[in-house]
Amino acid sequence: MPVFADILPEPGMDYVKPIDFNIDLNESIDSVTVPSWMLWETSISVWILWWISTIQLIYYWIIWIFSIVCMWIIFKKAGRKWRESIIPVWNIYVLCKIIWKKNRFWIFIWPAIAWLLRIIISFILRAIWGWWELWAAIANALNWIIWIASMILFVLAMIFGIMSYFRLSKKFGKSWWFGVWLLFLTPIFLWILAFWKAQYQWEEE
Repeated sequence: MPVFADILPEPGMDYVKPIDFNIDLNESIDSVTVPSWMLWETSISVWILWWISTIQLIYYWIIWIFSIVCMWIIFKKAGRKWRESIIPVWNIYVLCKIIWKKNRFWIFIWPAIAWLLRIIISFILRAIWGWWELWAAIANALNWIIWIASMILFVLAMIFGIMSYFRLSKKFGKSWWFGVWLLFLTPIFLWILAFWKAQYQWEEE
């Protein structure tokens, strides 16, 4: 192995000796020994993370089933069939009919339609890019227009989603503050609407 002195020029010489960087790959390398306490610490960390993720999953399943049961009873109080509360998309449509005088279901659907159009246009862009630049430019501009429109529709859907909590609270004769709590603690206050004496207000507003 060359040392620092080997790279210095010898007396009467004006160059530096090259360093030998050749490594013997056949040379045996001592194995690294891992302390036992590190293995135990890793095992305990993995065990703790596994239990946390399992408890989280069970918690989400309980909340999901509990919310389905509450919506089931709320739908029955509003004069709808219980089956309508468990059918995806259709349950949102029926809930909009329960909450609003005029159905606002399409406000929640248009953002999804806009995003679907964006995906289709993206595939078209990849297909025609370099084939016909004019069509590619038009499709790209249309893609941006739909993206802006979808973001606006998404914001509107979020606003109407928040308003729906207050409308649901009002439809069951509850106050504005109940709607606030329903927004932030949805499972608990859905349970109150479902299992307490809250009755659906059939009067037209």
